[in-house]
Amino acid sequence: MTADAASSTRKEGPPETVSKRRMTPVRRLAYSLTAPILVGLIRFMWWTYRFEIRGDGGLGDLAAQGKPMVLAFWHGDLFMMPWYLSRLTDRGVGVTYLVSPSMDGEYAVKLLNVIGGRTVRGSATRSGTKAIRGLYRVIVKHRGSPVVTADGPRGPYHRCKKGAVVLAQLTDAKVVPLAAAPKRAVRLKTWDRLSVPLPFTRVAVEVGEPVEISKDLTESEVEIRRQELEAGINNLGEQAARRVRSARSPD
Repeated sequence: MTADAASSTRKEGPPETVSKRRMTPVRRLAYSLTAPILVGLIRFMWWTYRFEIRGDGGLGDLAAQGKPMVLAFWHGDLFMMPWYLSRLTDRGVGVTYLVSPSMDGEYAVKLLNVIGGRTVRGSATRSGTKAIRGLYRVIVKHRGSPVVTADGPRGPYHRCKKGAVVLAQLTDAKVVPLAAAPKRAVRLKTWDRLSVPLPFTRVAVEVGEPVEISKDLTESEVEIRRQELEAGINNLGEQAARRVRSARSPD
């Protein structure tokens, strides 16, 4: 991890507050009408990108066997990674997103209904234990593969939480680390430094080898695996960045 990233791990996002807004018929209609439009714009952006995927053989083997997995990446990759996750859905992987029960979460559900993928309502910030339970049921009862933003939902930046490790430990599902990097992008001034690639640029997607997590780990061993996952996602991100930087053909 670079010195800049290390210093950023101390900068967390603002605390989550309970929204006072309520779902009304007018708001529900607005969400239903605008979500497909926004997804259409996102898909158009995806269509302009030149995605290059590397290393998903191990994930492909799990998908072919119908085995669930925990899909882990950084929150800042949320604009790019759903493109790859939608491809996994097409391959029969039960990609499942944890969505906040807030009003903003209602809109996220509408978006995901159009993009594709299952949703589970729950807040990792306010009710982390309940969120783990919900994702546990997704894996055990429905053979789903939950998406975990490893440093989300509020940071610190690129600081892996232990949720993905604990979830894999409880379910025997393997953790698959993921990362993406664009050649040219706008990086937002948010805690996660969300990366939005510019149109017609290259986007490298790196898929790590599935990681098995033993059920018998002690608390200190869970911490070691958390650190290993953090390093693994960072390494994949660095590999993706090197790939797009070294691409010879211009964008």
